[in-house]
Amino acid sequence: MLLAPVMPLLLAAAVATCDDPTYTCEAADGDALFEQRIVPLLEADRPKSCNQCHLSGIDLSMWSQGDACATMACMIEDGVVDLDAPERSELLAFIDRAQPESEGITDEVIAEEREAVEIWIQRAADCRDCLPPGDGSACGRPRPGPCDAYDPKFEDPGGCDDKTLEQLFMNTFFFDRGRCFPCHFEQGNPVLEAPTFIFEGDCSVASLRSLRELERRGYLDPDDPDDSLWLRKPLDEDLGGLPHGGDTKYHALDEPSYLDAQHFTRRWAACQR
Repeated sequence: MLLAPVMPLLLAAAVATCDDPTYTCEAADGDALFEQRIVPLLEADRPKSCNQCHLSGIDLSMWSQGDACATMACMIEDGVVDLDAPERSELLAFIDRAQPESEGITDEVIAEEREAVEIWIQRAADCRDCLPPGDGSACGRPRPGPCDAYDPKFEDPGGCDDKTLEQLFMNTFFFDRGRCFPCHFEQGNPVLEAPTFIFEGDCSVASLRSLRELERRGYLDPDDPDDSLWLRKPLDEDLGGLPHGGDTKYHALDEPSYLDAQHFTRRWAACQR
């Protein structure tokens, strides 16, 4: 538990460690780096005093697991830390989006904090001593699992009746919804500005609720389905995608997941005329 106020601790830590970003793979060294530089960004009882000013709405306490290794394992499991390309970790992208709203938080302070997080991630990549167990349990919350209602043999029969469109959605996007976890999910959304449109619970109900929420938000374009926001946001910008805080999810126009979502969107759009 931190006893010092957040701002003095952040500034003191910046002075103490940024001039010497070296580290070892000793557990004590990793713990010290975590306590001095990372914990102030993760404290669940300070989301407004820290995250609102520093990280533009990103609730980092989502990944806090009480100690350095458990927290890193959770971040790795959720995909916000990339051990193979640490400099491209989404956690760093979140910090890069920060827009200071306080005179006490300057670009220089944010840069110091980003450096500390980058060093922490690089240490995890070099040492590989905080890996998640591989069973989806690192964050202490369930990841989206398979749906009983999913039919691997489902073939689109055509037509515009509600039942057909609902089954098509279930067997295309909703089956593959895990790529949007956790940012757009009903439970455990760590990005406060990310819209929630994926519901949980019984898959038949959750899938239908998710489809209706996409419709309600206008993310499906009935006039130009390929221009639908829900297709273009996660698409690589070089392929016509739009800026997406959660990084690229569709990397090619012939990627099966993209083709499934595109097929559903085109079918849905045709049925709106």
